[in-house]
Amino acid sequence: MIGHSDNKESFSRRVTPRHSDTGTEGMKMTEPDQGQPRQARLLPVARLTDDGELHLELPSTLTADQVVFLAEIRSLAKRVAKNRFWARQEIFLLLENAANAGVILGDLEKGESVYKRAAAVYERALLGRNRFSYIVGTALGVVVLLIVLLVGTAALAQYGITSLAPAETVISLFAFAAMGSVTSVLIRLSTLDLKEETSKTLLMLSGASKPLVAIAFASIVYIVLKYKLIAITIGSPDGIDEAADQAAYWIAAFLCGFSERFGSDIIARLGPKTAD
Repeated sequence: MIGHSDNKESFSRRVTPRHSDTGTEGMKMTEPDQGQPRQARLLPVARLTDDGELHLELPSTLTADQVVFLAEIRSLAKRVAKNRFWARQEIFLLLENAANAGVILGDLEKGESVYKRAAAVYERALLGRNRFSYIVGTALGVVVLLIVLLVGTAALAQYGITSLAPAETVISLFAFAAMGSVTSVLIRLSTLDLKEETSKTLLMLSGASKPLVAIAFASIVYIVLKYKLIAITIGSPDGIDEAADQAAYWIAAFLCGFSERFGSDIIARLGPKTAD
């Protein structure tokens, strides 16, 4: 019996450490289970995909402010993806940080601050692209103008239609008008507010129309000055110096391209005057 009791005690001593080890292992296994909800809450709602696109995953529990905030981020992300800016990746990274800060960390003030930085980068990139498109459109307008001018003057000379002005004068007038329009665009380039424009095609058409409008004004102003339809003194007063008169026509053509108001003011003086 004594031997049997000793065997029980030795068996219990061998079993007890195994029981404590098992309990420790059980505690270690439950720690990840307790940590899993915390890791799920810290999963980012915004991330960049392998293609460089911004992907948003909306959690089921969001406040009204967070929903509006994420909607603004998604709207800006779609505009950036559509325009393909040079700063596209930088904007997406800022939007990713803004979404995670406002939703995961619960700091909407910090998220909105980062979002404003992303919106500022977007506006600068959009403004730069729009100004470039406007310049390209102006250059294309000048090219089209030169082609039409060369073809038109050749056709008029072939049929002997030179009653208004010789071909050399027409070419000079149109060239100075185009030069004035390009100079005006380059001078005002840094002040052109084009950040609200989103259509690249419309911007290029707007730029291309500027030299075309300039030659239209220059043509009318040339006729007004040559035939003295209104009392404007440009060049020699009595028309004695023909070279001075030609120079005055060229300067007027340049001013028509440089400032549309110059041509419109002269044309406005041709209209009927109403009595007060």
